Amino acid sequence: VKAIGGLGTTIDVVLVNGHLRVGDTIIVAGQEGPIVTQVRGLLMPEPNRELRVRNQYQNYKVIKAARGIKIAARDLEKSMAGLPLFVGRTDDEVDYFKNEIQTILKTAL
Repeated sequence: VKAIGGLGTTIDVVLVNGHLRVGDTIIVAGQEGPIVTQVRGLLMPEPNRELRVRNQYQNYKVIKAARGIKIAARDLEKSMAGLPLFVGRTDDEVDYFKNEIQTILKTAL
């Protein structure tokens, strides 16, 4: 979880399956419970550069797995590292994944 000038708070994620789009609703674990937010930016370093090193980033509208990416979204300040991220495409999926995050938080903490 890092603040980057011009982008706000971002999280580094390894997208292991599926795809992620700008505008997708994501559910992540936060210090006070699940955080539901929309992806504002999907960033990757230039080719042959590392994600963890301060670099210039390229913006993408869609990223397919498997890749290391940086996600810019609102309300990520209290997100927790090392726990899964879910994409909810419908209201029912968002509710389901919020419950999943609650369960994960109970076992992780």
